[in-house]
Amino acid sequence: MKKIILAIIALALAGCSTLQIHGVESTPSPPLTHPYTVVGHVHLRIHKVTIFDADPTDDDAYNALVAEAKAAGGDTIIDPRYDKSSFWGYIDAEGVVVKYMK
Repeated sequence: MKKIILAIIALALAGCSTLQIHGVESTPSPPLTHPYTVVGHVHLRIHKVTIFDADPTDDDAYNALVAEAKAAGGDTIIDPRYDKSSFWGYIDAEGVVVKYMK
């Protein structure tokens, strides 16, 4: 009986031992209706300010990517990708900077 109880406890604890810290997520970009040229690639990390702040969201990461794209002379980002760490409270974000052709 003790062996069965120990086996059940071991199985229950084994199920709790996996923790997914990183999950790479790619968001499909809306189709661009204007011709564009690729300006470059941008990568950044967004942290929460203090441990009491909420973790950054995908929207926060996307807005930061667009701001970096505009600073680099582009108009927007395509193919944004996010690598989240809910344990540490940051998001690594990257995307392709594009400029619309006139």
